[in-house]
Amino acid sequence: MNYFLTSYFNETPSAIEIAEIRRLRLFDQIGEPATIVTASPVWDSNYTLDQLGISQRVINMYHYYQQLDQYDGPKATASTIRSTLPDLTFENNELLDAGKPVVKIHEEHGSLSYVDYLDLFGFTNRRGFFEGGVHSYSEFYDDHAKLQIKQHYNNQHQPVITCYYHGGADNQAILTMIHLETGSQAFQFQSVAAFRAHFLDDLTQNDDTLICDREDYWGKALGLMHKNPRRMLVIHAAFTTNAKRDGEVFTSIKDTIEHGQLDDIITSTQAEADDIHARFPDVPTEVIPVTAVSDKRLTTHYPFETRTPFQIIAVARVTEIKQLSHAINAVIKLHGHFPEVDFKIYGYEDLLNGYAESKDLRKIVSQNNATDYVHFMGFTKDLSKIYQKADLLLLTSRSEGFSMAILEALSYACPVVSYDINYGPNELVKPGENGQLVPANDEYTLFRTLMAIFEDRQQLREYGRFAQKSVSGLGESKVEARWHKLLNSK
Repeated sequence: MNYFLTSYFNETPSAIEIAEIRRLRLFDQIGEPATIVTASPVWDSNYTLDQLGISQRVINMYHYYQQLDQYDGPKATASTIRSTLPDLTFENNELLDAGKPVVKIHEEHGSLSYVDYLDLFGFTNRRGFFEGGVHSYSEFYDDHAKLQIKQHYNNQHQPVITCYYHGGADNQAILTMIHLETGSQAFQFQSVAAFRAHFLDDLTQNDDTLICDREDYWGKALGLMHKNPRRMLVIHAAFTTNAKRDGEVFTSIKDTIEHGQLDDIITSTQAEADDIHARFPDVPTEVIPVTAVSDKRLTTHYPFETRTPFQIIAVARVTEIKQLSHAINAVIKLHGHFPEVDFKIYGYEDLLNGYAESKDLRKIVSQNNATDYVHFMGFTKDLSKIYQKADLLLLTSRSEGFSMAILEALSYACPVVSYDINYGPNELVKPGENGQLVPANDEYTLFRTLMAIFEDRQQLREYGRFAQKSVSGLGESKVEARWHKLLNSK
């Protein structure tokens, strides 16, 4: 079995989780059994996985021990929670005692999600989370709303995993111990990494393969295992803080490479593979893109005439590393010459520092009276029609690990203008053939490049005509062959 190790899934999955879903399909097509493994419990995960089409393809570390899928008793609903205290007043999904709420019921997607239990002073001392009507886990708080204990229950509603927390700096709850009970055995772990290593030992056999996509979650656990499955680390972004060979290696990547007993490191580009090998020559590096596009798409004709003239798109998280202010500023200048220009940004907004980056970008748009032609579209599950209609994809990131957006755009015959950064754009974008590369962070040249392109729509047509051919080596059959070769190399 091949296990893809990640963090969790929510309704706006990141590029890493999207890459894993696509890899599942690739492995299915080459006859390699595979499943995704998540480290963190997320309430309402069944709904999310179902929406993503992978409800039967994910093993969560906590659910593995809870075995809630084997529960065959009555399911909890808002009505059953209400019935536990029939003498109390029920209003707006709250049970009231002398006018004060003592139970607050929360529903999501039409089913019970979690329930808050309040003490006589109004403090929430317990919150119970439900999965498909089954009580999954509870959190217990002190009177300062600080987490103290988290209990995960099995299908008999018995605690199977208990996590203990104590106050750290700024009185923040810190996990200090995990207690696991399985059958007649009890285990105690002083760290999450030790618990995860134990889980991986329970899950795997020596002839399995662990493909780690989130080394910050699983890297330490790989090195603590007793079993010896094959271990691969997939690098999804730049491996150093400055995206250069001589830069400072991110701590989680460095620790995983040095202590994770890795058999292979996988990167999406040859440039990053070369740079990693120069820093860590003892671990073999392989080049396999984190994603692929269907062979059929690469041979499908997408007429230039059906595109929306002057429609520019960006497909990126609204976060600081994507430097979307550079793109917005260039579009604002461009709009002064081409009033038809329209710019749409597709990607979820980073909540860091209270959505600080989103607020800053919206301020730029507002101050320049650009709200009519610069739009924040949010996370969009299916971008196929977007790529087919756009004139151009614009990428202004500080660094990348590959850029799925560039590959997707080119596969739909949509030209690309990108900063020339590590890693990916300069292996995908062929200047003067399928788009243009611009020196990193050179906003003036970025604007001048866009001006030149939109002054000559015939040139834009030619870029689109070559785009699909330029990424023909990244069709599913070619990427499948790379995985098949690697998986059968030892």
